[in-house]
Amino acid sequence: MTDSTEAVGDAGPDGESAGTGRYLYCVAALIDAPEVADGTGLSTDGVDGERPYLVLDDGVGAVVHRRNDPYDSNDGATVKRWLLEHQGVVDAVHDRFGTPLPVRFDTIVEGDDESVAAWLERTGPTLRSALDDLAGHSEYRIELRCDADPFGASAVDADARLDELRDDATEAGSGTAFLREKQARQRERSLVATEWRETAAAVRETLASHATEVESVDRTVSSLVETDRADDADFETTFAALADDAAATAIGERLDEVAATPGVEVRYTGPWPPYTFAPTLETDQ
Repeated sequence: MTDSTEAVGDAGPDGESAGTGRYLYCVAALIDAPEVADGTGLSTDGVDGERPYLVLDDGVGAVVHRRNDPYDSNDGATVKRWLLEHQGVVDAVHDRFGTPLPVRFDTIVEGDDESVAAWLERTGPTLRSALDDLAGHSEYRIELRCDADPFGASAVDADARLDELRDDATEAGSGTAFLREKQARQRERSLVATEWRETAAAVRETLASHATEVESVDRTVSSLVETDRADDADFETTFAALADDAAATAIGERLDEVAATPGVEVRYTGPWPPYTFAPTLETDQ
């Protein structure tokens, strides 16, 4: 059964006829959040300055604002701002109420607050199970990048075949020398790539020994938690780890050791809401 609909902060719904859709940010467990009862607990602006509020059902809350249609713009800066505003609301919920189930940007639930509450009631068992599984955990991102010259120096220097190719290139005529130089460059790249794969695999093994879950992340795929970076690394690997506080500390200590490797840069960010590990929420009525 539906408990109530509460405003978050000092703003909230002031007439359900104002819209027939609700923009959804995330879902959170609010059983242990008594401050919600008096309308306090979160005060942050949402996408395009909208004020998010909670729709509650049996201890689970959906964070929404009134919105009939998805956001749409051809301006990249505007879309990026919307993404960050969406993320800011989910982060605020994460800080206040614990690990939420984040929802992808531009998710609209058809109907008014009663429709949202009915959706919460209908999907309640699934939502509570997912929230229980994620409770006390956050997402951490581990980005590994390297400059091939210092990173692969030891592997390159120890390879006899590469020395042979370089010697042949020095001694051969112009046509053969060009071929040998090309082969030497390809072998050098292959040696460094192999060394990088082994390093990344060792890091993943370490993550798996501490974190609850680990996923490889393709940086070509848009992510709310992805940050702007110059694409000047020779090799790059990114992982997402679902971890509690103790595991996050242990992972950080191991990554300090990895960062001491010549040519390697490590970026360790979090805690984030579990964007990678949360289930996809079906909002169809």
